[in-house]
Amino acid sequence: LQTMRRQFELMQMEENERVVEFFNRVFTLTNAMKSCGEKITDLTILEKVLRTLNPKFDYIV
Repeated sequence: LQTMRRQFELMQMEENERVVEFFNRVFTLTNAMKSCGEKITDLTILEKVLRTLNPKFDYIV
């Protein structure tokens, strides 16, 4: 679980990664964390996604 928490904290959208691919990575990891008993809210996930989107999306958010 500690490893997954660290992966979540360090997760960033890759330069050439599509948004849907990034979402899939985030949701796969957070679902694994939840299955191990981690309490992670949708708000926490949303904040993480918005903070780590590729900079080309900054003006949209």
